Order: sequence, then structure tokens, then C-alpha cells
Amino acid sequence: NGVPQDGKKAISFYRQVLDDKDSSWLFENVYEHSAQMYDENYPFCKGIYKDNFKAKEYYEKAIENGADCKSDLRTLETLMHID
Repeated sequence: NGVPQDGKKAISFYRQVLDDKDSSWLFENVYEHSAQMYDENYPFCKGIYKDNFKAKEYYEKAIENGADCKSDLRTLETLMHID
């Protein structure tokens, strides 16, 4: 709140974290937040084109890295009509 949203800048910062192997403890959060930025079900983050396929990929990576976002992935897959 009170901060201008810049989704492109946020994604840029997330990519920097993912490139830094010393930040691997952050990966689950970075992947989950990246997924939410692309997910149609999350209307925030101006400046980012919604891409449910990319969101799905990031949710799966987040889950692989320990994030608890399986329900978000299932909701997205339902929206995408994936069983």
C-alpha cells in the first residue's frame, strides 16, 4: 500500500534472486510470488501480462522448493481446465 506497483521491476528483482545461488533459501517464496504475479486469479501487479502457463510453471517450482501453494495450483488448473 502506498507504493507504486511495477510488476516488471518486481520480476527483475525475483530473477536476480534466482540467479544468486546463495539466496536458495528464498526460492520457494520467489517462485510462489512470481506465480501469483502471472496468475489470472490474482489481479494485483500492474505491468505484468497475465500468463497462466507461466504461473503454473512457477507454482510447480515453488512446490518443489517447499512452498505450500498446492491449493493455488489446483485453482489455476481448474481455471485452465487441466485435470
